[in-house]
Amino acid sequence: MIRYALGGLASNLASIICLLLIASWLQRVHPAFDSISHFRMHLVVLLVPFIFTFLIARKKKRLVLSIATLVITMGLSAPYLPGMGPILLYTPAPSQKRFSIVQFNMRFNNSDIAAITSVFRSANPDVFILQELTNVNIAAMNALKETHPHQFSCISTVVGSVAIASRHPFLNNDVQVCSRRKGYLAAQIDFAGQTITLANLHTRWPWPFQQARQLKDLEDQFGKLNPPLIVAGDFNSAPWSHAAQKVARLTQTNVVTGLLFTWKPVSFGLDTNFPSLLSLDQTLHSREFVPIKRRKLREGSSDHSPILTEFLLSTRG
Repeated sequence: MIRYALGGLASNLASIICLLLIASWLQRVHPAFDSISHFRMHLVVLLVPFIFTFLIARKKKRLVLSIATLVITMGLSAPYLPGMGPILLYTPAPSQKRFSIVQFNMRFNNSDIAAITSVFRSANPDVFILQELTNVNIAAMNALKETHPHQFSCISTVVGSVAIASRHPFLNNDVQVCSRRKGYLAAQIDFAGQTITLANLHTRWPWPFQQARQLKDLEDQFGKLNPPLIVAGDFNSAPWSHAAQKVARLTQTNVVTGLLFTWKPVSFGLDTNFPSLLSLDQTLHSREFVPIKRRKLREGSSDHSPILTEFLLSTRG
């Protein structure tokens, strides 16, 4: 009797996991399904033990359903699986130059300035794209002025500003945009004589919160961004999510592949040494950029990991 009950419980749990994974395939249908898609890899991990259980118990129908669900899910997520990140497969041409960015949500109440500035010094990219800049952590931004003197922030009183700090000068033109209530800014820099467009996006939480509405309101702004273009930020969305892919479509960019878990639930009282659980920080690029490296940097006492991405950029010459 107990064995029968346990078998029924396993079948029911596996069915629930499969239904949730199938719902994650329908992320375009409704934002609720898109929210489920953020947990796609976690659900896959939970499903694997049931597959072995069904194999041992010779429950063929359950086994086939579980394996089919897993295979389709992995296929839909293939570009973003571990090991599928940027790899340089050819020798750079003389017309290609290296360009690097660090994407980092510093956390609005993070007062560990030493940890943040340590990240900044060790990374030293061409550009920092930052979120949740507040009076608590602004000292770290000010410390960047020696190496990255060109700074642009879009002040918000909700969860802090979005900001860009660059080694290279900004171009003062109509592309420079600050959308205070939408967690968005855009600007252009002069990189070795070539104009590069940069956009910083900090989305709201997904359904049942207002992420979908925020992205809808920003559609016109996304359409005005010119290549060569990099869009980066705390998307609060997985790389395969409808939200991230919508931004990529509207900006005519691609999400950098390779799965990096970048967010940990520090806000729920857990220590910053707790493992990262979700991939929420994304970097998008136009076709002029070829990503060659993407990795997490050491922690900066935030609930998000800083991410370094390096590109080759086809330059005029």
